[in-house]
Amino acid sequence: MNFKILALLSTLFATISTPLAAETIYEQRQVRALLTPTQHATLSAPMSERIKSILVEESDSFKQGDPLVIFECDILHAEERQAEAELEIKRRTHETNILMQEMQSISGLEVAISSARIKQASAALEKVRTEVKRCTLKAPFAGRVALRHIEPFESVKRGEKIIEIVDSRNLQIELHIPSTWLKWLKVGSNFKLKVDETSKTVDATVTMIGAKINPVSQTIKIRGSLNTRTSELLPGMSGSAQF
Repeated sequence: MNFKILALLSTLFATISTPLAAETIYEQRQVRALLTPTQHATLSAPMSERIKSILVEESDSFKQGDPLVIFECDILHAEERQAEAELEIKRRTHETNILMQEMQSISGLEVAISSARIKQASAALEKVRTEVKRCTLKAPFAGRVALRHIEPFESVKRGEKIIEIVDSRNLQIELHIPSTWLKWLKVGSNFKLKVDETSKTVDATVTMIGAKINPVSQTIKIRGSLNTRTSELLPGMSGSAQF
């Protein structure tokens, strides 16, 4: 009989222990948090072409505007040279027409037409140069290479994944807090984050409070920013946030 009572008490204790533990953590104003990059992107191929060279390896750092991948684009470069030559011909023709008009050898209409042809050739050259710019894939922001999907000399199709990049310098903190904390927590509230991977504590500030409460968990998503930068922290690290 005593064993049955002990077993019953043990079952009841196990049933209520988890909610109480969670409630105790919430009373301590402590929740789990995740470090995420403020900017991240998967860059895709802007054209169907062969890879000429890849200038970065995984984990390499780069600046905004740095070239990351270069495509061969031999045909486009040839079209650019052709467009440049055609523009030069149109300019010389127009200059000659102006001289001939001064000698009253041709009409003003012919001069106007040759002028219009210069604009037409300029537009064609600009269009080709716009395509040529795509032959070099440049970094849209400063960061690091997270993953490469291709290797040099491979041929890729337009829209195919090329490289994944993250802004590892500017990190944000994502958390889910109990909705009852909204009574006192506001944008601008300060908290501390103890990072598991480094065992160090950093200061942070709430920058965003979500617009919707999860009806099941009764939590709401918030974001925070680090008050100081450190190269030790990486996207994906996690820890405990203490408010």
